[in-house]
Amino acid sequence: MKQIICIAGSPYCSSTILSFILDGLPHASSWGEVFSVQTTTEGGFVKNRGFACGVCGTMDCPVFNEEFINDKRDVYLKCAEKIGESDTLIVSDKLFKLYKKTLQNVTVPVRVLLLHKKAIAGIKSLMAHDDLELEEAIQWYQNYYKESIKFYNLYGGYVLNIEKFISDPEEELKMLCESLDLDCDVNALNYWEHEHHQIGGNNGAYISVLGNKGVDKFGTTSEKMFNFFGFNEEYYNKAFHKLKKDETWKQFFSDEQKELIMNDERVIRIVERLEKLKGEN
Repeated sequence: MKQIICIAGSPYCSSTILSFILDGLPHASSWGEVFSVQTTTEGGFVKNRGFACGVCGTMDCPVFNEEFINDKRDVYLKCAEKIGESDTLIVSDKLFKLYKKTLQNVTVPVRVLLLHKKAIAGIKSLMAHDDLELEEAIQWYQNYYKESIKFYNLYGGYVLNIEKFISDPEEELKMLCESLDLDCDVNALNYWEHEHHQIGGNNGAYISVLGNKGVDKFGTTSEKMFNFFGFNEEYYNKAFHKLKKDETWKQFFSDEQKELIMNDERVIRIVERLEKLKGEN
């Protein structure tokens, strides 16, 4: 294993889709939230969601099979054995407190890919997904990015604004790859055309990959996943072919709330720090 790239940021920052894209690059394996298999209980490691791979939905996955899940060794050591010596492992646990627990025994270089979207969009996502009040969401947003910036300053890497990436994905992907010493292939942007295996992350994105490949190809696994998560196959076949900016905050917040967020000193400080780091890429 050549290096580990750790995606950092807040929850719901588009890390799952970015992981799929990076997984399509040559000599790169992007396996989602691998901390999921490092969770410990009194009896050892536990299986995330009752099965291994979030895409396959089965223990027959060629990467995250039962042997891998039950192996109690360090998670990165296990991952390194499954990829080539010159390959890069990309993980998206996002939170510094999780990385601190899993990076202790790593001997290869570590880089941080600090991912963020428009602050007001990130705050809206925290409110919608985690059932937070506005004040709580602003505080959580600040805390997540204070820790992520601390992590970035520790290892260095690259700062990526997801809206800019979506506006010009080919150019942004090229710059990201050049900065992080990755082999670039713009075909990776068609992430639904590639095979993926991820241990943790956004199940909705997993279903989009299954849907775009077709239920027939995946057989009972895909049917099981669609039924379990309650997603509509036809919708997911169409919805994920293009990267889209998250602009749901425009309808979610009142004008008064928008102004409050934009003028909040905590938000302003985080945005300024991210922009400063981006300028240093």
